[in-house]
Amino acid sequence: MHTDYLFILERTHSLDARLMSDALHGLDRALLKRRWVIQDGHLTSIQVPVFDSEEEVEVEINEETETFSYRTPGPHSCILTRPLAEIAFYSVNMDMWMEEISSLLNIAPQLRAKKREIIPGHLWHLGDVRVGRSKRFAPIYVARRLGSASQDWKESLLNPERPGHGVMLTAQDTKIDLPNGHRACSLDRLLVLHSNGVSCDFALLDRLLTFIAPDAENSEEYFNAENGELKLARMAQPYIFACIQRSVIALLWKDRHLSSVKWSYIKEQTNCGKDPGSVFGKNWDTWLERDEGQRGYYRLRRHAKKP
Repeated sequence: MHTDYLFILERTHSLDARLMSDALHGLDRALLKRRWVIQDGHLTSIQVPVFDSEEEVEVEINEETETFSYRTPGPHSCILTRPLAEIAFYSVNMDMWMEEISSLLNIAPQLRAKKREIIPGHLWHLGDVRVGRSKRFAPIYVARRLGSASQDWKESLLNPERPGHGVMLTAQDTKIDLPNGHRACSLDRLLVLHSNGVSCDFALLDRLLTFIAPDAENSEEYFNAENGELKLARMAQPYIFACIQRSVIALLWKDRHLSSVKWSYIKEQTNCGKDPGSVFGKNWDTWLERDEGQRGYYRLRRHAKKP
């Protein structure tokens, strides 16, 4: 049902518009019970067939019996009674659904986003999850109708204040190149149905988060946060970093789209030493290079060190 709900949102033109019962594909009672939708009024009139045309008639609503009735037009007029749900309006209550998704993904309460909506009606941040046993945290997003806001979400995901290499949940698998190392995954791939309900495929989530995909610009480059393996275009062979070195490389890889990163920030985020030499030794500049234009700023070395 969690996936069905996201499909309903995907097919809905605007989340601000009220939905009719038929848009919920028979799930109205179940969605109301979970408070993923809220009943928001009823039609006051309906169109009924009369010979080869239609005529608008007013309806009378009975809240106690949850029915509505109307008089049919024409020479053989009579009163018909139907379930009230057929003419009900519903408003989307996405926050309740996102709370359930966050719980299924084991996003800790303190790591859940205080402000979820990033792009109104298109992109939300659920919160952050720990990547394996590392100190790295990655964001989990939910997206709908991305094609209607492509430039906006690209700019949002490249925002340096947002961590990279997260997962974007979508209604269905889609071939899309996300910036900043993010990966898309359909919700139905991540959620597993079983006799006791629904659970998350944490093995899949771990694989999505721990393998940081190659750069879209350079398929030779990658970093695997689980085992610390780094491969850059200038390197003949990949190199494996461990412990604090791996944490520093992971942060610099995540922020590789920036011109450089201040070492004090790296130290704060990874609890590493006071300078690159204290982390990588006297040959630290094999892996890192100083940004000559800014004091105390470093980046991954993009070109081989000159002899």
